Amino acid sequence: MARTYQEMTKDELLREQESLLARYKDFQAKGLQLDMSRGKPCKEQLDLSVGMNDVKDYVSGGVDVRNYGILDGIASCKQLFAELLEVPAENVIIGPNESLTLMFDFICQCYTHGIGGKPREPGKGSEDPVPGARL
Repeated sequence: MARTYQEMTKDELLREQESLLARYKDFQAKGLQLDMSRGKPCKEQLDLSVGMNDVKDYVSGGVDVRNYGILDGIASCKQLFAELLEVPAENVIIGPNESLTLMFDFICQCYTHGIGGKPREPGKGSEDPVPGARL
């Protein structure tokens, strides 16, 4: 049975580090271009539903829009909402479907950076996360 890192001596840990670095360099040498996005199906999997949806053109700006992974949203979707909202497309974010994530991020940004162009005043209107700590 392998020992845990906590059970290893300093020399054993150094040998383990060398071994892991060697493995890491082997992976680097392969020159792989991996996309580690969560649950991202391959083109063949996406193609299974084309007949059901009768999709003719699913590439926009060189991006397969049936897939995930565009950080601020599909450009054509952003443009559509920009026109509806009468704002520039670069001001539109088409985020994930979990609105709580977006709300949490907004509240965190307000807490750390202020809101409406006004910087946050530590200790005013909310408690600091750790007594004595100032953001």
